[in-house]
Amino acid sequence: MADTTESESRKLLVRLREAMAGDDAGQARLDKITHLIADSMGTEVCSVYLFRDEETLELCATQGLNRESVHQTRMRIGEGLVGRVAKYGKVVNTPDAPNAKGFRYMPETGEERFSSFLGVPVQRLGEMLGVLVVQSKEGREFSADAVYALEVVAMVIAEMTELGAFVGEGAALSPLHQQPVLIHGTSAQEGAAEGHVWLHEPRVIVTNPIADDPQRELERMNSAVEELRVGVDKMLEVSRNGDKDQLQVLEAYRMFANSKGWMRRMEEDIARGLSAEAAVEKEQSQARAR
Repeated sequence: MADTTESESRKLLVRLREAMAGDDAGQARLDKITHLIADSMGTEVCSVYLFRDEETLELCATQGLNRESVHQTRMRIGEGLVGRVAKYGKVVNTPDAPNAKGFRYMPETGEERFSSFLGVPVQRLGEMLGVLVVQSKEGREFSADAVYALEVVAMVIAEMTELGAFVGEGAALSPLHQQPVLIHGTSAQEGAAEGHVWLHEPRVIVTNPIADDPQRELERMNSAVEELRVGVDKMLEVSRNGDKDQLQVLEAYRMFANSKGWMRRMEEDIARGLSAEAAVEKEQSQARAR
């Protein structure tokens, strides 16, 4: 991967961090981010769509589309190109959006002027949060480097959404995981019980998704992966004469821990400007989506 491309990606992430470090409200932060992305990627449009409920996406910020359409334009999951990205968790990259399969014209946005469309999912550990889109008048298919760079930015937006950086008015900008949840169960025995609820997999919050020193982040990641490999090897040694199914699970863990492709992708993520924790989570999120 070219050093110049990596440098531009890091520059964009640094600009994003500066924009998010201010005291702006959630809406103002989103507005700044769309402007920075469009400027850095040389596109006329950048838009952020977030879920307002499980089935509905809402345009929450845009640079280039009609401002009046913000918080007014909504679509169902699977509807239009944006809805396709959200439904399948896959990138949509087309030089001729109006004639692409599934395109839906939204007259209030003024998007008929733009031919090229690149949409990437904003997701975190398998949970779909929204869609990040760039568009341009010129009919072109975005390069693999451009797609990769936008995926890295989407990862940062996902983490900042989890941290509550974009909380504002309206359902789409409401805080995540802070609403009451009702779970219906079946009673096995009449009576009352009291106890603790333990999450099978606790949520890990990445408080700093952008790397200050990529070389230092590489060292931290390599150290953590080596510790992981040693730990898995020790568990395998202890389990050699135990349950065969458990042994197969641990062997699968060792295979992942020693995967060269996994390491290479995380190293590329860090070179692009992500911290070690964010690089791990990005690859984990994409693996779950696949």
